[in-house]
Amino acid sequence: FDMSTTQDLLLASPDLNTQLVLGLLQAVAWWVITRTLGALIAQSFSTKAWRDRWLALCKSTNERSYGVFFDDDVEHFHMATNMLAVGFQHAVGGALCLPSALGFASPLAFALARHGALCEVGWELQDVAVRLTQLLFGGKVGRARNPAGLLLI
Repeated sequence: FDMSTTQDLLLASPDLNTQLVLGLLQAVAWWVITRTLGALIAQSFSTKAWRDRWLALCKSTNERSYGVFFDDDVEHFHMATNMLAVGFQHAVGGALCLPSALGFASPLAFALARHGALCEVGWELQDVAVRLTQLLFGGKVGRARNPAGLLLI
């Protein structure tokens, strides 16, 4: 493998080496960002008067719409606050693709779109790694955080 240059990385050059490096860098970055943001959201929501109503709505939506069931509200709260952080990740990836999706045909728009797609690649790589680690080595808590319904969506 040839080493990617800084310019290749900044432009998300469409070659395999650069894409692999950026995919792995995105995986690490999104692992750190979503864990940190999820914890901050959980800390903030824990003190809100509407916390229990919000959690009941999330629980109802997850169970009825997605078939995702958790054994207790602690795990459901953990998942619900982390999903807000995941929503942020998807918004960033989508925003990076927006110029290209709106028809701007420039090297910058194309580079942003490649970075947006790599946001999703990085997210999926870290998500699979985290879930496999939880399932294989996390014991009861790891299995509780990964109900079958969640793994299917």
